[in-house]
Amino acid sequence: YYELNVLPGTFQIEARKNGFLNSEPIELTLASGQQLNDRNLLMTRNTVLLNGTVSSSSTVLRNAKVTVSSLEQSGFHGSTFTLATGNYSFSLPIGDSYQIEVSKSGYTPKTFQIPAIEATEDVYVLNILMTEKSASVSGEVTNTDGKKLSNVEVQAINENGEIVFSMTTVGDGRFEVGVNQGEYKIRLSKDGYYLNSFDVTVGLGQNYEDISIILYANYTTMIGELTSASTSEPIENVLVSIQRNDGGTSATRTTSADGRFSFDK
Repeated sequence: YYELNVLPGTFQIEARKNGFLNSEPIELTLASGQQLNDRNLLMTRNTVLLNGTVSSSSTVLRNAKVTVSSLEQSGFHGSTFTLATGNYSFSLPIGDSYQIEVSKSGYTPKTFQIPAIEATEDVYVLNILMTEKSASVSGEVTNTDGKKLSNVEVQAINENGEIVFSMTTVGDGRFEVGVNQGEYKIRLSKDGYYLNSFDVTVGLGQNYEDISIILYANYTTMIGELTSASTSEPIENVLVSIQRNDGGTSATRTTSADGRFSFDK
């Protein structure tokens, strides 16, 4: 309701409000002491408030970019960034359909479309849940000769000493460790090789790539003595050979005067 107390005369009455079209004006003439009732004004909404909250599964997201574009030709287009509370808002013209795009570093971008907003709506609420991009650490494992190593166990160990990811390399020596953001020790191990590890701090959605890791062979020494079965005397100049069962490196040695021989790897 509205009530106006005015002096006699002729007036034009019009209603205005943000978000509405101005009402059609009414022209009135008031005589002294005259009272006019039921001079109603009709307003039509022309904008709607679009708002909502952008969040992840664990917290609201500040500084996420929200862009709204009308799907109508030459329509509304605007962008904003979410507040510390994760909130955003736009005042949009009624009757258009819109595309909403949301992006933030470390999160998978999202796109929505909303149908034409009717004049009966005061507020259109759209809350948006963003998904964190997974982070990764990847590279290649070789020996000192540059040979790509298979069957290397690669583990990611978090700050609490827990193994949160584990995999084994294949013939190409490649590894890719998927982790969340945080600090990790990446540990690489293989039978016959010394353990190797490195520390890495991974940001949200960050990918460390093309890391080259060398594993050094863990050499062993084999020492023996060759003697005569009948006399137990050492035998000199006997050729002793060794061959890996998997068809790898072979080697030969000749016993010394005291019948001894050794292999150092």
